[in-house]
Amino acid sequence: MKIFAFIFCCSYFLAIACNQTSKKPSEADSTMVKDSTSAVPADANLIDDYIQTADDLGESRFAYLTANNYRLGNKEYNAVVMITRSLKPMRIFLSVEKKSDNNLKKGNTYADRWFYIDTVSNKVLFLREVLTSDTSKDVIENRFYYDSNEHLLKNVSFLSTEKPRSIDNEISYQPLSTATDYSKNIDQVNNLAHDIVDKMNADRPGLSPAANEARRHGATIWATGNEPGWNLTVYPHYKIVFVNNYGKDTLEFPYTKEIRTENGGEATSKNGQHEIHIQVINQVCNDDADGKNPFSVNITLDNKKYFGCGKLLN
Repeated sequence: MKIFAFIFCCSYFLAIACNQTSKKPSEADSTMVKDSTSAVPADANLIDDYIQTADDLGESRFAYLTANNYRLGNKEYNAVVMITRSLKPMRIFLSVEKKSDNNLKKGNTYADRWFYIDTVSNKVLFLREVLTSDTSKDVIENRFYYDSNEHLLKNVSFLSTEKPRSIDNEISYQPLSTATDYSKNIDQVNNLAHDIVDKMNADRPGLSPAANEARRHGATIWATGNEPGWNLTVYPHYKIVFVNNYGKDTLEFPYTKEIRTENGGEATSKNGQHEIHIQVINQVCNDDADGKNPFSVNITLDNKKYFGCGKLLN
């Protein structure tokens, strides 16, 4: 898959993970992107407010870690962890990979799950579960509210057709499996959430220590080149960092959205004193340090050109 087509698909997937609503964040909301200093009170309405703020600001104010091979039971999930700029997890999205093999047993039920985490107590406050089936248009949504003392405050379930978030038809909660249901056990919910975050933070094979550290901070693109040694890191909706001259010189630029081109993409950013132009090309690039990379990167810093290789981190 071409690199920028892949990035576009990731953006769409993240939009689903964000569970965006039409509400636009206000200036008052925007102050809440900073880490809280006190835990969210044990009140379902206040937890709803916390969730709303996370969803409203999630796409543009936080960083993300992603993986497509998290295994839960007999299913593999795509996972997206939203983290604050100080690396505290705030929301986790698990989306099951639905298999299209005709030999698979029909009638499977799939669960997409959102975990919302208090950034102070580091405990899950809310779990949203959306169930769909191969054989029905019905959608079941389960919501679980917890407090920081690891108690279930309440749970509610709704039935709707084709899309979730309808609160018109409340139903009784029915777990997918009574033997493996963990939704009402906050210890298991927290253990699962923390396990996902730990796996996201683990070093990825084939990445340098610097690239792994950048990935843990939510960077999506990592590029390197020689003579003199340089690296480029892109943090979506946050900043672009160019380290040059074998680590001696570091320049930061405001993040700017890429323009998609026929064979990749490009972006230009200014920081007041310098201008950087980045061109990403869908062309395999071989690097002496880490071998084959999926794309080539050309950089123009002011009037000087740099050439190197790049890869995706998240």
